[in-house]
Amino acid sequence: MTTPAQRAAGLGLPLREPVVAWTAATAVFALYLATMARDLTFYDSPELALVAHQLGVGHPIGMPLHTLIGWGFARLGDPVFMLTLMSALFGALCVIPAWSLADRLVEARRPDAWLRAAAFVGIGASVVAWEPSTRVEVYTLAVFCALWGCARAAVAPGFAAGLALGLGFCAHAVIAVAHALGVAPRVVSRSVEGDDAPGGAGALGRFVAGGVVGLLPYAYLPLAAADPARFAWGAPRDAASMLAYVGGGDYRHNQGIELGDWLSHLGELALWGAENGVLPLIVVGAIGFFALGRARGQLGWLVVVAPALCVAFVAANVVFHPDVPDYRGYYLGPLWLAGAGLAAASQHAFRSGGRRARLAAGLALVPALALFASSGHLGGVRDHPSLARLLATSALEEAPSGAILVVAADHHVAPLLYLQEVEGARPDVTVVAMGLASSSWYWDHLAARHPDLEQFALTAPGDGRAARVRRLLAANPERRVLTESSELAFELGRMPCGVGALIWTARPGESGCRAPDPAPVTQAIAAAAPFRAESLEVAARVGEARGVALWRLGLGAPALDAMTSGLHASGVGPAPVEEVPPRAAPLSGALPAWTRPAALHDPARNVALAGLLLDAAGRRQPALAYVDAAIAMGLTDARIARTQILGRQ
Repeated sequence: MTTPAQRAAGLGLPLREPVVAWTAATAVFALYLATMARDLTFYDSPELALVAHQLGVGHPIGMPLHTLIGWGFARLGDPVFMLTLMSALFGALCVIPAWSLADRLVEARRPDAWLRAAAFVGIGASVVAWEPSTRVEVYTLAVFCALWGCARAAVAPGFAAGLALGLGFCAHAVIAVAHALGVAPRVVSRSVEGDDAPGGAGALGRFVAGGVVGLLPYAYLPLAAADPARFAWGAPRDAASMLAYVGGGDYRHNQGIELGDWLSHLGELALWGAENGVLPLIVVGAIGFFALGRARGQLGWLVVVAPALCVAFVAANVVFHPDVPDYRGYYLGPLWLAGAGLAAASQHAFRSGGRRARLAAGLALVPALALFASSGHLGGVRDHPSLARLLATSALEEAPSGAILVVAADHHVAPLLYLQEVEGARPDVTVVAMGLASSSWYWDHLAARHPDLEQFALTAPGDGRAARVRRLLAANPERRVLTESSELAFELGRMPCGVGALIWTARPGESGCRAPDPAPVTQAIAAAAPFRAESLEVAARVGEARGVALWRLGLGAPALDAMTSGLHASGVGPAPVEEVPPRAAPLSGALPAWTRPAALHDPARNVALAGLLLDAAGRRQPALAYVDAAIAMGLTDARIARTQILGRQ
């Protein structure tokens, strides 16, 4: 039995050996603190930081608990740093409910509690746990709430357990629902057993009531959406807009997957888990949890249902790549559940003595051994210096007074909005997010933030996102327009005339423009290298957009420098080529569609395009070297470029 002091040390959960448990949690937190991002990163992080600072509304189906708690953290210092610290804190705190769950399988006692601590520190250091714990994200808060609710339900199902899972839903709905369904057999079994069981009769009703009360943070959304100057996605101000928002209609394009594709995605996820050392850890831990939990009132089903639902949901994404960092957050709860099973199995073997005691040490070291397969994430502070801040700052600083920046990719949109709406950078510049241009709430937000913009008809026959943006530009013809790529400029009926951080376009009737020198931004990106993971892919994608635009303008050396900026220092492609002519035969027509599957962008594509550019600049041998390098990287379509170059000899 645990004492009241032990329950207090367990954050309200029964906890054996709390000193050892908190030692493990502190070690995990110290690791996150040493390696976490210090500034803006990519994916959802800038948006989450923006809405937390503003008390706004993030993307559907909402994360009001993260926003409300994050608002408090954001007031303690630099918002991005403090919100990342919040992710690290809740990521480390996951140790405590996981420890309590492990106690339900095999109660900790010294010295075997230190075996559990070693296993938990190894779990916390894995790439799955580290990824969402070292940037601004909702996953660690959601998983902490979900694990706490499950650990509470394992002992006394009822209101508190349901409340925690309901609050978890307010941070991430899928994670909370998966864990609630996983622990439901335990709750039902305790309700059936009656008053003599912990939780007693009616436990299921109290559990559900707690979950409903836990949803109360959603009542905050209409209050936040009442002010159009706040970033409030979907503007859920009334019942109809709230239902549309929580229904997730904005993401229907990523639904409706075929069974064959879903199974293929499952296979890719399994391969990713094996390559990164986490699949054996989860499988062994899940077996241990289920085997030891069978006699614990259906508790063993938690480690079957929750992981299955989380992984199945990830595999159901139509737009899919196993390297998407957000997917790690879905695996975080299953990882800690498996960690509890692994640690408990290790302790069980240790107490058996003999050969099993040696097996125990081996089981406890499985998480640490997994780091040999994937430990590159622990090599230093992540994303420092911040490429996201560099790109957004460069774009805002170069923009002429009153300019309109039209961007589509998240790696441009979210950092630009954060710098402008949180840090107050360049309020005269209008940032137009193409992906949101079909939503009337976004135009209301732009009008509230930029009342000096000339208004235009928001709807028209044959309307679409590009048509709306073209009408905005036509209503404000005196403003300079910058886009993220020459292709986007063409879509908006604009002619590129120069390249800085973004692509400058000519005003109607202009034959050119005084665009900035592209070299400073190219050099700044190169100086920020080496890049890895999503930063490498973003650097390559931005490099392609800038390099292609310069190539279309007939520039050789500046285009090559932009296209390959930071790649060689990141271990991608051949060494830079010397003495490239400043001019090259201008690129015309569409770009080849060569690419390998990638989460954001394939850097090998840059290498292949650089080969074609070198050929256009008259440097045939270096061109072949670049194309051969792209082929060696796995971009087999680059063989077409090799044939084209050789055919022109």
